Amino acid sequence: MNPHRKFKNRGPDGFGLVLMFLILCFIGFVAIVLEPAHKKNIDKLKQPKPLVQQYLLNQSDPVWFYKPDELEWTKGEVIYLWGYHPVVYSKQLNKTFKFHEIEWTVGNE
Repeated sequence: MNPHRKFKNRGPDGFGLVLMFLILCFIGFVAIVLEPAHKKNIDKLKQPKPLVQQYLLNQSDPVWFYKPDELEWTKGEVIYLWGYHPVVYSKQLNKTFKFHEIEWTVGNE
């Protein structure tokens, strides 16, 4: 090995520095901005699927239901939205409730 030979320690040139900076900015943008926005959109799109027992109910079946800490036991009936999605409709309150919002049981008067 020649002791008079000088090696230059070359780092990245100007283009390399700009490219690395742009890559880091892109990664930061994806991690900070897009990831939480993506998770929020996915959470909005998620709808709980009706359970099997809800599908066993027929249109206009009577149910008794209550909403914990909000409503007492109230009479309602099952209505199928879009032909397949069951919800509970209360004539007294003139309001529909999703099954995952309430506690319910099947029954007449």
